This record gives sequence, structure tokens and C-alpha cells, in this order.
Amino acid sequence: MKYSLIVYDCDGVLVDSKESNRLFYNDLLSKIGRQLMSEEELDFVHCHTAIQSVEFLFSNYQEKLGEAKDMLSSMDYFSYLPYHIPEPGIKEVISKIRPPVKTAVFTNRTTTTIELMKLMGFTNYFDMILCALDVKPKPDSEGLFLLMNSFNLVNNEVLFIGDSYIDEHTAKSADIDFVAYKNKKLDADYYIEHHYEVIDILELNL
Repeated sequence: MKYSLIVYDCDGVLVDSKESNRLFYNDLLSKIGRQLMSEEELDFVHCHTAIQSVEFLFSNYQEKLGEAKDMLSSMDYFSYLPYHIPEPGIKEVISKIRPPVKTAVFTNRTTTTIELMKLMGFTNYFDMILCALDVKPKPDSEGLFLLMNSFNLVNNEVLFIGDSYIDEHTAKSADIDFVAYKNKKLDADYYIEHHYEVIDILELNL
């Protein structure tokens, strides 16, 4: 089998978190007195860290950036976790391929990563979970190299599944094959609309 490790992004791949992100950041903006997010801004916060998102949302409101960062640190994002929806088929697919294939998560989330994995019942389905507290956030590929080193693998044995241009660039910088999940606008080696299609990719590379 060509691929020995499948690495998953979290938001947009393992879970649908857009509604949760919309609620959280719009609540923050309302508290500061800024207008609610546009769809473009929602797309940005969907794949960046919390601090990067706040800096982006207040890039034209520098006088309120400090207040926004203070508000971010005081808000309880954990209360928004129940609004996350698991993508269908993840557990079933991973149960079929693991072992021998190993699975991991590489996400730009920070403090909520492990709690979200527990809430979704995902913890026991992954051999390793990395977030932006463990390594540099994507598109830096430090996390992918750490995973390869941890499992003693080289780049052509690893497959990375993501849904954003951040994920695409992360995979390319590590020279790892990339699967675009529900996003045909990305430059990818494979395109899938459902997690079951991962099994087809593995079978093609036996």
C-alpha cells in the first residue's frame, strides 16, 4: 500500500464548524461594536487560528484591536463546541483502513482541539493529533514533517486531506499528495465529496 498515513484537517473535513465560527466571531464583533462578518471573512476565520482571525477582522479597526484581543481571551469558545457537526462516514472509514494505515489530525485550532475530539468521539480514531499549540500553524508544514518523523515515513507515504487553500499550500510545501474535500477550486491530487472515497484512493494505490 502506497499510503501508510492519512492526515486530516479538522474544520471543514472532520467537522462542519462554520455555524459555530459564525456565532462565536459575530458575538465577539457585537461586543466590540463592529458589524457582523461577511462571507469572505467567515471563510478566513474558518481556516486560521483565533488570533489570526481577530487580527484580520480588525485590520481596518486598529484602534479596537487591543480590546478585541482582550475580549477573545475572555470568551468561552468551549460553549460553542456543541454547534459543530461531524462529517458523515469518518468513523466507519477509519475503522476499515486502520490498521494498517495510521491516521492523524493537523489543525490550526488551539485550546479547543482535544475537547472537540472528545465531544465528537474521535479521540480513539487517530494515532496522533497536532494543533497550533504543538507546532507552527498551517500553511507552515512543520506539523506534517513532525508526523512523518514520528511514524518513520517519507513524503510519498503520506496523504493529507483538507478543504482550504491553507491546506493545499501546507501539503505542497511538504511535497505530500493532497486530497481536496468538497472543494474543487483547489489544486489537488484527488477530489472527494465523501469520506468513503478515501477507501477508493487507497485501493488505487495498492
